[in-house]
Amino acid sequence: MARKSRPVELSHVRESEANSRLSSEKIERLEFDVAAALRGRDAGAHGHGAAKVGFAPPSLTGGEHHEETAECVELMMDGGQVKIVVKRTGPDGGQAFIDWINFTCHEDTAHKVGYPGSTLTDSDIVKAMSYAVEGIFGFGITSQCDRGRNFYRRAYELGEDGYGFVAHGGQRHTVMVSISGTGLAAAKVGWEYRLRHFCENIAVNPKLTRVDVAHDCFNGEYTPMQASIDYDDGMFKLPKSPSNPAWEERGDWKAERAGRNTRGITAYIGVRTSGKFCRVYEKGRQLGDKDSKWVRVEVEFKSVDRILPFDILTAPGAYLTGAYPAFGWISEKQERITTIRETKIAEKRKKEEWITSVAGPDLAVLVELEPGETDSERALNLINRIKNESKLPKWAKLPDYRFCPAAIHQPELSAGATEEAIYTRLERMEI
Repeated sequence: MARKSRPVELSHVRESEANSRLSSEKIERLEFDVAAALRGRDAGAHGHGAAKVGFAPPSLTGGEHHEETAECVELMMDGGQVKIVVKRTGPDGGQAFIDWINFTCHEDTAHKVGYPGSTLTDSDIVKAMSYAVEGIFGFGITSQCDRGRNFYRRAYELGEDGYGFVAHGGQRHTVMVSISGTGLAAAKVGWEYRLRHFCENIAVNPKLTRVDVAHDCFNGEYTPMQASIDYDDGMFKLPKSPSNPAWEERGDWKAERAGRNTRGITAYIGVRTSGKFCRVYEKGRQLGDKDSKWVRVEVEFKSVDRILPFDILTAPGAYLTGAYPAFGWISEKQERITTIRETKIAEKRKKEEWITSVAGPDLAVLVELEPGETDSERALNLINRIKNESKLPKWAKLPDYRFCPAAIHQPELSAGATEEAIYTRLERMEI
């Protein structure tokens, strides 16, 4: 058990957190005995050798957090650096979902995942990790990328294009797994619990390096403009912090204030390279639906200056509401299928607008040239002919692990889902 140091004032910790980064220079100002903590450190939770230092909680004013705020600010040693442990606030009620995740583990994990084949060579390790990832998310490695990623020598595509990748080689014998929002939408239900079990019970030296936690406001319940007001009111800084984190606006905010904006705006709070970075943006308009009210509230946690506990996998809502006092209102339960449906609706409207404004005149001429007795018959003949000669467009494909080709660790490849199956699912979603 790590030995605790004497309690100290939290002003420096609050100031560093407000600036979204705990630098080595600021750590030197913390008045506790790091040397004593280091001598008493032991292998801690989350797969890290860690020394914990407990502090009394800061006093809250104005109801910034509710009564179930964490009881202490916790610092841990990770790789020789002092890092903040990301804290949750209250119970999780499904009010958020994870929209991106990166994690790493030692390549020796390949020996423990139950892969029936050999795990001696680099190629074997990659196949074993594909086997493990498929067990968690429902899809595995399907091909090798042209080049490495994230400073790893080799990278491998997961599932279909855009789902994510696995990287291996050159980074202290570790393996990195990165799953995008599309990949997580496609993943088999319950992946959060399977990944947590994998990290806590199977993987060797596992570490969450990035977790994006999001909440969707489909009817504009919260907007970037409201975020701006909350920022001015100090709702994006910790209680009693001396200053707000950085603020940046993207998009035409003047047109938004005048009610003329159709392309969407974004508010960034914090610095992208820090351990906590917030985005509030008009998701529907980003996808091309100029009349959409859909806004996404998203916080990107990274292991730059903090530890990401495995608990965040199964309780993302508690961490989102605890990220800033401004998000204390978040309570509505989120459902992934609703997000997928709204995404496809926005993309469909964008394509309809494009066809009307760009391809409409050409289609009118083509209909006239098509054989048939009436306009309706000629239009239907043209559509059927084009449909038979074309492939299913990328935007119409639904993210689903069952549509992926078989992974490289499997002896036989499958062709994936048919276009008929995809059309059937689109119709059932009433898009």
